[in-house]
Amino acid sequence: MKFPNIPLRTCRAWPLLLMFGAPALAEASCSPWGALENLSQTIPSPPTTPINLKLVPIGQVMASKELLLQGGQRIYTCRRGTVYGMTVANMTLPESGQPKVYQTPVEGVGVRIGFREIYANGWQDTRYPPFQASDLGGGEVLSSPYYAVVEFIRTDAYVGKGSVVFSYRADLPIPSRPETLIDIAGTHLRFNLTHDTYYTRCMPVVSPLEVPMGRISTLDLTRSAAPARSFTLDIDCEGAHPATPPPVRIHFQGDSPRDGWLNLDLAGRADIASGVGIALKDEDGNPLPFSPERALPLKWQDGTRQRQRYRLSATARYASEGGTPGAGRADASLTYVLDYN
Repeated sequence: MKFPNIPLRTCRAWPLLLMFGAPALAEASCSPWGALENLSQTIPSPPTTPINLKLVPIGQVMASKELLLQGGQRIYTCRRGTVYGMTVANMTLPESGQPKVYQTPVEGVGVRIGFREIYANGWQDTRYPPFQASDLGGGEVLSSPYYAVVEFIRTDAYVGKGSVVFSYRADLPIPSRPETLIDIAGTHLRFNLTHDTYYTRCMPVVSPLEVPMGRISTLDLTRSAAPARSFTLDIDCEGAHPATPPPVRIHFQGDSPRDGWLNLDLAGRADIASGVGIALKDEDGNPLPFSPERALPLKWQDGTRQRQRYRLSATARYASEGGTPGAGRADASLTYVLDYN
């Protein structure tokens, strides 16, 4: 009695299965212009001329090189809203901590690879794989890129020099029917990097620097009559011979409640002076900074091809904290931090 129902239920299921299969016959998003050809592209070897790295903040582009891709070219017209993008199929350098930037063997230098087209209706800005976009209007052009853009990114305070060698491949899948895969690859790409704007190191000419403060009476302290002791701190920076010397800044660290004031070492002991500190000022009378946010620029003095010299001229003076000073030893120490590159 139930057998006649089985064919009926089976027949009703078939149209539903055909509906699920219908999207496989959908029209492709992009259609090619012209005949098919080998679409693989090659990133050519760059010129051997050294690339000069300019002075920029960390995370910015120090130099870039635009390379005309070699190989087949293909143009597609695409429907509005077509989703397209590029992936990274191979990169022999490791990733850095910055997005889409790879770390090179040259210290402080990363590399980022981008691509761009040349057509007015295509993507003309540089885009960096991996990426995905859907910004094409109806009938607009999607083509294999014309240029690879190799950018060198600053990744650290210290920036070195030397050669960067790597191999790279990116893929551009075109949503045609069947899908077209355009691969863009470069092998053993060598870039020679140099600069004359980043210091390899900055060091004091005299270290440690001692400032004799002499002996002073508690009466002179009370009268604010303690003499100021002048001192200079000379810094030599090596590794660059720039036309315009870059800034070098300084701030201090020590037992200090505020800029321009240094507490005595071992304060509170019976043999240490009390109610006394050391006032520190630059040659213009400004308090020496104890914070990196208020770091003071050093004054450039002179330079050679081997080094650039900077100087801080300052004074140190015993000063009363406001109460009655007590006699005793009055030594103090501090360190300084140089901010350069």
